[in-house]
Amino acid sequence: MNKSLRTFRSKFNFPNKSVLQWFPGHMSKGMKQIEQKLKNVDCLIEVHDARIPFSGRNIKFKYLYEAKPHILVFNKKDLIDMSNTNEIISELKDVSKVIYTNCKDQNCIGLKQIIPTTIELISNSNRYNRSEEEDYSIMVLGVPNVGKSSLINILRNKYLKQSKATMVGPTAGVTKSVMTKIKICNKPQVYLLDTPGLKEPSDIILEVLTLTAVNLNKNVKRRNIVDGGIQMHPDLDAAAYHFINAFRRGELGKIMLD
Repeated sequence: MNKSLRTFRSKFNFPNKSVLQWFPGHMSKGMKQIEQKLKNVDCLIEVHDARIPFSGRNIKFKYLYEAKPHILVFNKKDLIDMSNTNEIISELKDVSKVIYTNCKDQNCIGLKQIIPTTIELISNSNRYNRSEEEDYSIMVLGVPNVGKSSLINILRNKYLKQSKATMVGPTAGVTKSVMTKIKICNKPQVYLLDTPGLKEPSDIILEVLTLTAVNLNKNVKRRNIVDGGIQMHPDLDAAAYHFINAFRRGELGKIMLD
């Protein structure tokens, strides 16, 4: 591969954030719950989409990692070119360990590494108020739709041979609050805390969605507030769903956006 193609961008330029502020209530509540429960966990697992290893992560998680061991799980590795993972890992300075997984493959090597790696990191860290506890408590973090609940379910099935413990869905917001402990392993006793997908407030990309809607010939009828007539407008929701679904299914190819 051409070396120039492996150069990662150093920053992501956003448009003026005064355009729109979007931060669903359950996300604000979820962040507060995470902060309150942080003292009761031993390790943090951040699950993220392997196709956006840098720009897609929630920067508000960064300060949490200073207090606890942190594993970054890049899920959906089947949708990327794995030949440049070493370069990606070398750019990540704020994590203790990086693991690539595919939650659709129960024989994935990365999935088998998560619990042993977590226990090793905890054993080599200062557990503070949990130093006398025999069980291990792990909090799972991430932005929406990266596979947090899927990861918990597959680990629970692997170690306990039990069915899924958390709901899974393609729509953001299935998990709306920090849940109680979910046991995923008996020997040793390991519990996971599922959390809602937390995304930084961001701006909509009206121009991209408009062009996509036009190309798809997707329109929506809207009433003109001036004369009461009906006008056709580009259906931005349809355009957004089209793009996101294509991206989620891997129809855009094995790509990364950074």
